[in-house]
This record gives sequence, structure tokens and C-alpha cells, in this order.
Amino acid sequence: MQIRILFIGAGALALALSTPVAADCGCTGMSVTFAGPQDICSNNWFPIGADAGPDNGFPECTARQDVGPGTACQGFAYIYICPTGVNSEVALEQKTGFKVEADYAGGSDGAQCTAGQILQLSITSNMGADIPDINPTTLDGDQDFGTYLTTIDNDEDNAFPAAGSRANGRYTYGGDNYQSDSGQVIIGQTDGGVQWWDNTDQAKDGHDENASWEYRFLSFVRGSGGENPDCSCAFDIDVIWLDDSPAVTNFVRSASGSVNCNHWD
Repeated sequence: MQIRILFIGAGALALALSTPVAADCGCTGMSVTFAGPQDICSNNWFPIGADAGPDNGFPECTARQDVGPGTACQGFAYIYICPTGVNSEVALEQKTGFKVEADYAGGSDGAQCTAGQILQLSITSNMGADIPDINPTTLDGDQDFGTYLTTIDNDEDNAFPAAGSRANGRYTYGGDNYQSDSGQVIIGQTDGGVQWWDNTDQAKDGHDENASWEYRFLSFVRGSGGENPDCSCAFDIDVIWLDDSPAVTNFVRSASGSVNCNHWD
């Protein structure tokens, strides 16, 4: 038997001991809020209110201010105030918004967590309906959220799968963005957690249109390395809008697919 003795120089040993090891990231809890205007923390700048256009910014948000000493959103650049729940109601249109917020474990490196959102969507109408296309997110293919089995499609040429869609024993979803580094949405992440805001749109073509929208969302944060804790909140937004009657909007929380989802407004 040969015995090999390895000698390490003092400089190399000092370098090895001083080289930082990337911290892990774990998610300890997630919340979803529909309860009126909310502060949203972000490093992304967008025009808001009257300064926003139909394809540029967020006209429904009422304020954006710089983060300064003593303000909320420390560690971010901007505080937005944006509506959640039913908002922006006009004759033939409304929006329905929500805020997602997740907390990371102490000592986490936020960049090691993976945030995103997936969606199933059904729209029905007596005047016809177009389903929007997928907006890729961070996870792809077969993904499990607790015991809830999904397959995620990130092909931008495909429309969102209908609510309840399944194939090969798994629920099929489309990616819905909300990557932590996305410049298209109001989102912000630090080592302490991540938050984002979404505002869905329901619009009719005429007073005699009968329409319904069924959104099945699953917002998530994957902990790093496959061993740190995950968070996910699964929930539905259902809207039924008949003729000249007011739209009826319901928010439904789902236990299936929800992991460390511990607060709901």
C-alpha cells in the first residue's frame, strides 16, 4: 500500500480559509394580499398614473417615491403604491390585483432563491375570447410543490393552458414571469425576501357580452440546493360578468400547491 502525504503551503491554506462560500437561501413564509392599496418595493423604475401609457408603465399605481432614511422598503430604490383587489373600474373594464411577499431565512443570499409564478387561464364569452400567450418564468418542465405535481410550459408561442388542465397525471401550467431580475414588472428582492405586484385585466366588448375569467395562479420561491425550504401560494381569481350586471369577483385559496403559505388577506 502506498501512502501519500500532501503538504499545503501556508499561503494556499490562508487563501482557502479566506475564500467566502456562497450562502444558501431558504423561504420561511409567503403571503398573498388582495386588501386595497399596497406598498410595493422595487428597484425597477416605471412611469405611473397619468404619466403611464397603455404599453408603458402602470397607470393604476398612484405613487412612486425614492427610498430614503426612515421610509419603508429599505434596501430597495423605490416604493410604489398600487391597488389590489378589484380596481380601475370603468364601464366595460376592471382590473383585479394582488401582492405576493415572501420572507427568506436569516443569513440567506437572496440571489440563490428562485422566485416566479405560473398560471392556468380560462376565458369564456358569447362574443369569442382570445387566451394570452405564456410569459416565461424561472422553472420549467416537471415541478412539484409539496404533493402537487405540475408541468410548466415556457413556450412564448403557446397560450396559457385552461384552468384544470392535466396531462400524464400532472397539472399543466404556463410560465407567468415574476423572475426576481425581470425588468418588465414591479418586483424587488433582497437577502431578506422578495415581493411583487400583479394586476389582471378583465374587459368586455359590449354591454350585451356575457364573459367569465378563471385564473389559477401559483406563486413560488424555490430554496437553493434542493434542501432549503420552499414557499408557494396557490389561489384562484374568478370573475363572472353578465350583460349590464356588475362583475362578480371571487378570490379562492387552494391548499393544493400551497407550501409555507401562511397569510392571506
